[in-house]
Amino acid sequence: MTKIVLVHVKENFTPVPPMGILYIGTILKQKSHNVKVFDVTPNQQQEAIQKIEEFDPAIIGFSVMTTSYSITQQFHKELRNKLPYAYYCWGGVHPTALPIETLNENKLDFLVYGEAELTMVEVCERITKKKTLPKQGVNLEGIKGVYYFYEEEIHQTSPRPYIEDLDTIPIPDRTLLENFKWYLSPPGILRRKFYYGITTIYTSRGCPHKCIFCASKTVLGTRIRQRSVANVIKEIKYLKKEFGVRGIYFNDDTFATSKVWLKEFCDTLNKNNLDLVWGCQTRANIAQDLEICEMMAYAGCVQIDIGAESGSDKVLKILKKGITSKMILKSFENLKKVKIDTFATFIIGNPDETLADIKQTEQVARKAPGGVSFLLLVPYPGSALYQMAKENQWFIRNSEHIVFDERWTNKQSDVPVMEASFKADELVGIRAKLENKFLIKNYSLLMFDFIKNPYFFYKLMLTIINNPKYMYLSTREAIKRKKMMYLLEDIYQKFNETIGG
Repeated sequence: MTKIVLVHVKENFTPVPPMGILYIGTILKQKSHNVKVFDVTPNQQQEAIQKIEEFDPAIIGFSVMTTSYSITQQFHKELRNKLPYAYYCWGGVHPTALPIETLNENKLDFLVYGEAELTMVEVCERITKKKTLPKQGVNLEGIKGVYYFYEEEIHQTSPRPYIEDLDTIPIPDRTLLENFKWYLSPPGILRRKFYYGITTIYTSRGCPHKCIFCASKTVLGTRIRQRSVANVIKEIKYLKKEFGVRGIYFNDDTFATSKVWLKEFCDTLNKNNLDLVWGCQTRANIAQDLEICEMMAYAGCVQIDIGAESGSDKVLKILKKGITSKMILKSFENLKKVKIDTFATFIIGNPDETLADIKQTEQVARKAPGGVSFLLLVPYPGSALYQMAKENQWFIRNSEHIVFDERWTNKQSDVPVMEASFKADELVGIRAKLENKFLIKNYSLLMFDFIKNPYFFYKLMLTIINNPKYMYLSTREAIKRKKMMYLLEDIYQKFNETIGG
C-alpha cells in the first residue's frame, strides 16, 4: 500500500469539485492505496501543506491547467521543500500539452499525459517511498502515458489508449475531499438555485469539434465516449442517497451530442421520479433544435450555457466553431420558449476581428434571454490557437520562452497575453465597455435572488460591511479600469470565500 496525495490548486473559489483527481483517487483507493485529495483554495495553502506533511506521502500528484500553472508552481515549490523524499508528478491539460517544459521547469520526477487513471495505478504499483534522498528521478519504463526523469535524462513512453468503456470507471468517491459538503452549499453552479445539494457529473469524454481556442481534446481526445444512461442514473441516485443532492450540472465539454442518448436519459429521469433539477453546457447547433430543448425542459433542465463566442459569422468561421449567428439566435429563441435559464459566453480579440465584428457580437448578445459574459481570446497550450500565436508572434512578451505567470489565471483574464487584432489596452477598454453595458442584465436577476433569500442577503451584506479595505481596493480598481463588473465579481468572490471558508 502506497500513501498518495492528489492536489488541485485553484486561484479562486468555485463550487466545482476537482473531478479529475477524484476519479484517479477513487481507483487508487479501490486498489488498497491510502489516498488523500486536496482542493486547495487561496487561503488554505498553509493548512493544506501542514496536513500533507503530517500524512507523509510517497507520491504527490498535481492536476494542472494553464490557468492554475503559476499558483500550482508556487505551492509545489513550498511543498517540495517540506517533503523532499516524496516523488512529484503533474498531470492534466497543461502538462500534456507541454510535457518537457513542465517537467524541467518544476523538477518533476515524472509526468502523466493523457487520461491518467490507469497510468497512475501502474505507477503506484511500482513506486514505494524513498528511503534516502536520491537525485530526481524514477524508472517508469514500460508504463504507457508517462514522461519521467531517470539517470539524468528525460524518457517518454508510448501514449496510453483511451478508456473505451467509461462505465468501467468507478463513480468518484467524493468523501476523499474532507470538505465535499461545502461544494454542495449555495451559491452553486446552477445559478438562481439558492439551496443545498447541487454538484457536478461528467457523462462523456472527448470532443469532435475543431474550435481553435480549445485545448481539452489534448487529454480527452477528439472522439466522444459516452457513459451509458444506466451508469449516469446510478451516480445520480448515489449522490441523492449519500449527500442529499437535489441538482446536477453536467460538466461535459458538450452535453447532448447524441439525440438518441438524450431521449433515453430524459425518459429515464422522468420514469425514476428523481425530483432533480439540472443544467449543462451545449452548442448552439444543438439547442437550435426545439424538440431537444423541450425534451430537456420536461426532464427538469433549468439552465443551459451556450458558447456563442461571436455574433460575426466571419469570426465564427475563423474560430472553426462550426456554428452561425443564425443558429445562436435560434437557440436563444428556443431556450426562452421552453423557459430554460441561459448564460452565453462571447470572445473578443479574435484573429482578423474588427470593431464592426464586435458590434455584431454586441447585437447578438443583446438578444440572449439570460446573462452574458465577454472573454478575451487566450491561446492555451494544446490548442491550435497557441501554435498560431507563436507562428504569428502575437504574444505580447516572452515570445521565445513563454512564461505562464499570473496573466494566464482566470482572475487575471482581463490582462491580454496576445495581440491578434487589437492592441492590449484597446482590447481591455472594449471589453470593459461591453461588460458595463450588460451590467444590469447580468446582475439584476442575481440580486433579486439574493433578496428573495434573506439568509444569503444577510451574509452578502455582512461580507461588504466586514471587509472595508477589500471593498475600497476593489472599488478603486473598478474605477481605474472603468469596469464596474470588476467590483461585483470581487464582492461575489469574497462572498463565496465567506460561505465556503
